[in-house]
Amino acid sequence: MESPIRTSHVWLAVLLILPPYLATLVQAACSPYPVAIRLGNVSLSNGQTARGIELAVGEPEQKFAFMPQCGHNSTLLYGTNGVCTLRGSDEWSKDGCTSFRGGSYDQLASKTTETTSQDAFPEDDGWPDTKQVADTMKVNDNVTLTDLAMGVALSDWDTQGYNAMMGLGLGLNSTILRVLKDSGKIASRTWSLFWGRGFGMSSQLDGHLILGGYDRAKVSGKRYTQSLTPGKAQCESQAVVTVTDLTMNFDNGTDVSLFTSMSNAISACINPTLPVMMRMPLEPFFGTFLGHTNNSITEMDRSLGYHYWNMRYRPDQKPYDGALTITLSSGLKVRVERENLVLPHVELDQQTGEMLVNETGKDLLIDSMQDVNKNDMAQLGWQFLSAAYLHVNYDTSEFSLWVANPTWDVDIVTLDSSYNDVTDFCTSRSDNGNDTISGGGSSGGDDSSADSTSPGLSRGAISGISVGAAAAVALIIGAAVWLYKRRKSRGPPLPSPRMWQNTSSLPQDPTPKTPPMCELDNGDPPKIRRYEMAA
Repeated sequence: MESPIRTSHVWLAVLLILPPYLATLVQAACSPYPVAIRLGNVSLSNGQTARGIELAVGEPEQKFAFMPQCGHNSTLLYGTNGVCTLRGSDEWSKDGCTSFRGGSYDQLASKTTETTSQDAFPEDDGWPDTKQVADTMKVNDNVTLTDLAMGVALSDWDTQGYNAMMGLGLGLNSTILRVLKDSGKIASRTWSLFWGRGFGMSSQLDGHLILGGYDRAKVSGKRYTQSLTPGKAQCESQAVVTVTDLTMNFDNGTDVSLFTSMSNAISACINPTLPVMMRMPLEPFFGTFLGHTNNSITEMDRSLGYHYWNMRYRPDQKPYDGALTITLSSGLKVRVERENLVLPHVELDQQTGEMLVNETGKDLLIDSMQDVNKNDMAQLGWQFLSAAYLHVNYDTSEFSLWVANPTWDVDIVTLDSSYNDVTDFCTSRSDNGNDTISGGGSSGGDDSSADSTSPGLSRGAISGISVGAAAAVALIIGAAVWLYKRRKSRGPPLPSPRMWQNTSSLPQDPTPKTPPMCELDNGDPPKIRRYEMAA
């Protein structure tokens, strides 16, 4: 029969293990709060502004405006010599070059800059020549990376006005995604981008870059998900879509398609770095577009300003006053309104660094692909992401698109492996103040452990622990009652011989004159012999 002591030990072990196990199960269902980074107008050291992803480098903080670089993994900075050579280096003042590059990193002014090894800097083909440094990067008010390996440009990138600014690598092996994922600050190697409304628009709206989640307040309607397409030389983001229709939406309600029955679908790359809404083949699509607005390609100029190499109307031309709907093979239809398609010309003053807005000769944010570029892959640039919302997931090798909902409202969530929204966070964005995480740059290693304390439990996890504790108490009471009833049902316990005291010193009963009666085979009483001691 099972020992009651052993049974008690088993129950005690179960009751000790159960509450933490229940807490672990509940906490496993929660997710780290995504890292949201503002995308908007950034105040620079020259007193001017640049629009981009706002990050601060060094101590004291130096704020810069970065552009997302989907084909690169590291971070590119421009130093006090911004190596501005577009249209001649003698055309640029220091202030003008600072605005053009999105800031000016002063390594000597930073107290946290350190030397780093080449091993700490990921290989990135296509960057300009760089000098490697490690420094602190403040990602937002809650997350700071220390010893992050970055490259300071030593030469111009030679990309004209297309890739003018500092770059944040968001490629497949992105340093910032790896560090945040390995340290448990984000649940997945994912990023989401909404461009918002920028220079030249009637009303501006901040966008954002979110690492490890997305903002569902900024999306509308159904999510359209498809696989990334690696190996496309002209699509570093790997987000390739198929355009099956382009429809002009005139103000009078007339809709005209740029596709005919003979038109082939357009393979296009989503490229958040390009300052365009769309790079479109001249024949037959953009030529047809111009024909419906009584214009021709020979009458259009090119913008050399902020929206570099887009088409520009001449002062005597009437700009298109309608919208453009882009239909994808997935079924998604994105309507690009006029304010995202035709904007005042924005130009950077190369001496003062100020952005100047010119209402005369507006920019049409379409780059006509013609001549040597006529066979290039079509591109959907950052202005497309004012009308659409992009989410890239490297863990599943997929990306998603929604119709964008331009609003100041915020509702940040993360996604599980089945693309379900997760809103139960292991810690809120303000619970622990600013978390400091090692980027591993100064040592050349991959150390990305957080220096701060572990994230606190969410309300859901705490509730789960409470439920688990209540269940454990109920089990304890139930076990006690069960043990009590079990012992009672066995009757009075028999004393164990090992429990008796040594009775040699205690008074002894006299020898009985007759022993207790017992039945023998013959039924006769036993005979008792007496022994008398001699005197």
